[in-house]
Amino acid sequence: AATPPPAAGASVGASPPAARHRLRIAAANVFFASDAHDDVLAWARRAQPDVVVFIEASPEWQAALAPLSRDYPHREAVIS
Repeated sequence: AATPPPAAGASVGASPPAARHRLRIAAANVFFASDAHDDVLAWARRAQPDVVVFIEASPEWQAALAPLSRDYPHREAVIS
């Protein structure tokens, strides 16, 4: 049996489309005056997002969240 020609717009020998990947983002307002550091660390580790955002992360919070830098090595602090 003959092989049918490729469909219109298809490339001969092209790879199949890449699998769809989802980007998981988690955000938490940690409230600068809170001291629930361990709870937030545990939550972030359980959730395992690709990107995590912490709102109201004071310098104290930033230090407390430092253990996450192994899993999230890219950090950006925005202070306004």
